[in-house]
Amino acid sequence: MDIQRYNRQEKLKYLQGSGQKKLFAASILLVGAGGLGCSVLQGLAGAGIGRIGIMDHDRITLNNLNRQFLYTPADIGRWKTEVAAAWLARFSPGIQSEVYTYRLTRANADLAEEFDLVIAAVDNLETRLLLNEACVRRNIPLIDGGINGWGGCLFYVKQAGGPCLACLYPQAMENDREPAAFGTMAGMIGMAQAQMAVLALTGHTEGFEGKYIWFDGVNMEFHHTIIQPQSGCVVCGGHAQKQAGNESN
Repeated sequence: MDIQRYNRQEKLKYLQGSGQKKLFAASILLVGAGGLGCSVLQGLAGAGIGRIGIMDHDRITLNNLNRQFLYTPADIGRWKTEVAAAWLARFSPGIQSEVYTYRLTRANADLAEEFDLVIAAVDNLETRLLLNEACVRRNIPLIDGGINGWGGCLFYVKQAGGPCLACLYPQAMENDREPAAFGTMAGMIGMAQAQMAVLALTGHTEGFEGKYIWFDGVNMEFHHTIIQPQSGCVVCGGHAQKQAGNESN
């Protein structure tokens, strides 16, 4: 890494001293290289995250281009992972990138163990909940984000503790309708996920446990609700009980 590239942010609280070095040494798995993922990747690269894995199984289409700002019409038909990794190599050659051009499943979820933190930037709840389960059971922090129309949300699932995304959506039903998506919302929530990642990697997530954050893009307002851990949660509830049982043995 070229240290001079980051000398403006090294003056900041949380990054002074060892903070920036923690980012250089950190690894993040980004699941989803669409609207959210493009902005997340830009934020992580700008911060100087040392190693970034990019997972996505889709090719670029014309209707992606209103919000997926890494891609151009010339990229239509190419794999998103391929184009995103090429952009990253041009933008910051010192960052190690890894490409996973396939869909996340339970069979390959062990990949999360190879990273310090995971970011969910996908547009379907099924994958988000699968990723949540994979991270909770492996004690890996997760940053989830989503957009819908003129709004977007952010939720941090901390390492080894609830509440988790399944507490937020205890009886979630997948919606077959493709969500409406505006480019600025993808940019704002994606960058917020990247900011949350920096705070998590430098150990400054006090007050974010259980905080579901919603941005209203029409009134330009942030709101939040505190989500309580659900004792009957099939993901973090059972995992917590199992962990406690192991510690008492």
